[in-house]
Amino acid sequence: MEALKLYNIRFTGLKNGFHDFDYEIHGDFFRAFNGSLIQEADLKVALELERKTNGLALLFKTTGFLTLPCDRCLQAVNVPVSDESELLVKFSANPAESTDSIWYLPTTAWEINVGQYLYETLSLLMPLRVSCEVGESGHCEGDFESLMQKYDGSNADSEGSSDVDPRWEKLKNLKLN
Repeated sequence: MEALKLYNIRFTGLKNGFHDFDYEIHGDFFRAFNGSLIQEADLKVALELERKTNGLALLFKTTGFLTLPCDRCLQAVNVPVSDESELLVKFSANPAESTDSIWYLPTTAWEINVGQYLYETLSLLMPLRVSCEVGESGHCEGDFESLMQKYDGSNADSEGSSDVDPRWEKLKNLKLN
């Protein structure tokens, strides 16, 4: 994954203390992950890394916009996001299984890639429901309703079309309890 090489941090040459890294994340970052629901973004991530003798403490501060499709009309909507997350990296001769907020690395490790962690954290920032700003009419800004009328067959009656399959006419007479 060539796009994720930007998120490699070589910590062996860093002195103990605080170090700052800045990232700008756009759509190409999310396209590096198959099946990502986010296709476009304009995000700034400020990473504060604290190097310690037995590990690392990483603090991610994210601000910007995710561009997601509206759930009703599928138009692109800019959703503002802001987040702070912390990741602890511990060095161990016998690394344990990593969790969401603690990663274990062998003592021989010399760099870490934070791309996967950023992807998972940013994916969790997606809202459950995305919708356009509701205008004065009370509908989405898109022309979704006219498309639905065009393709759902409701215009067939108004056009005077008599090419209705007789099997469908029989189904209209069924009464459900």
